[in-house]
Amino acid sequence: MDDQIRGDSSTPTISTIAVGSVENGSFEIGDFQGWNTIGDTSIETQDLGIFLPDGTYQAFITNGDSDAGGSVDDSDLEEFLDLVPGTLDGLV
Repeated sequence: MDDQIRGDSSTPTISTIAVGSVENGSFEIGDFQGWNTIGDTSIETQDLGIFLPDGTYQAFITNGDSDAGGSVDDSDLEEFLDLVPGTLDGLV
């Protein structure tokens, strides 16, 4: 896929993630191959009831409590994003 989301010069560019010779930017492999996840995540089809912007699959993330992990506390998110501990504390 050549699709990219571009912003102004202060916004990072998000490009399709390629895994070997297989692109999984739209999750069309049907899993999170090539992606790192944290918390409650799943790959879903349109059976979820949400319009698919591209292809057959979409990533579904939630921020509430669930058996699969649910929301993630700020210290775990900082570690996942390789941020200095306490970085997110000033955002609230």
